[in-house]
Amino acid sequence: MTQWMLMLLRTLSSVLLCVLLAGCETLLLGSTLIGCAARVEPLLLPEHLPDGQVGMPYRQRIEFSKATTPVHGFYISDKTPLPAGLRIEHQDREAQALIAGIPSQAGLHQVHISVGTYGTQCVGLSAERTYHLRIVE
Repeated sequence: MTQWMLMLLRTLSSVLLCVLLAGCETLLLGSTLIGCAARVEPLLLPEHLPDGQVGMPYRQRIEFSKATTPVHGFYISDKTPLPAGLRIEHQDREAQALIAGIPSQAGLHQVHISVGTYGTQCVGLSAERTYHLRIVE
């Protein structure tokens, strides 16, 4: 073998050893980065919340569409909470939540909801929306 072939063989052997020691992530790194960048941005739906009425049961489903991994939570901002009597219910890992309860205060309420997913090889996704929820007498 020529000197050049020996050097090439040593280099390839070193690269192969590094890949084996580093794990399969090294081989998948390029495809993972492309896959992460190609994900579709999720949406928080519906776009608008229906009106509610004081003293009457209110139920509205909120959905995190296009989630590629499980959802870790739906969060209501402390600065813009749900009207008195309403709460948000969410089962861990589910892509939907429920706003439910019996509103006790009339008015136009600004409610900011954010949601996020767990990450895997890619960072988790998130979305947020500010709703205007009207509660009538």
